[in-house]
Formats: sequence, structure tokens, C-alpha cells
Amino acid sequence: MKKQSLEVPNEMQQRFDAIVALTDRFSDEKLNKEYKELAQALTAKLCRKRNSPLNSGSDKAWACAIIHALGMVNFLYDPNTQPYVTNTKLVGWFA
Repeated sequence: MKKQSLEVPNEMQQRFDAIVALTDRFSDEKLNKEYKELAQALTAKLCRKRNSPLNSGSDKAWACAIIHALGMVNFLYDPNTQPYVTNTKLVGWFA
């Protein structure tokens, strides 16, 4: 897997750090290193967008949404795959 840039604009660094702290903790507890890296890369990409959507909403909501989006395309909610987490547990963890 190609290493993604985690560089973000200075004005977005604090927001990036707050969201990634949450996604890292969830990934360490429930997922794996690959999810952790993907979540970091996606958060950085969202921070670099002009008029970043991360400028509004809560850190917890964004962290949950980022893991959910990654989970949807990586079969996170399929009990026949690993790692596996239910949507209810994902949302509950970030509540």
C-alpha cells in the first residue's frame, strides 16, 4: 500500500489531531493497523480540501463517519470478515 501524505494546512492541524486521536483509538481497540492508516489518510485528505467539510460538526461525528465510510467499502459490517464490527457498536463507541 502506498504511504499517503498526512500533511495538512496549519489552520487544520488541531482539527486533524483531534479526529485522528479518536480514529486511532478505535482502530487500536477494534480494528487493525490498516484501518488506522486509512483513517489518518482520509482525515488528512479532508483537511486539505478547499473549504474543508471538517470545519463544521463534532470531532466524534467526523471520526465515526470516517470509520463508517472506510468500513462500508471494506466489508467491516460483514460478520464473515475480519475485522468485524456492527454499525451499532461503531456508533455507540463514538457516542
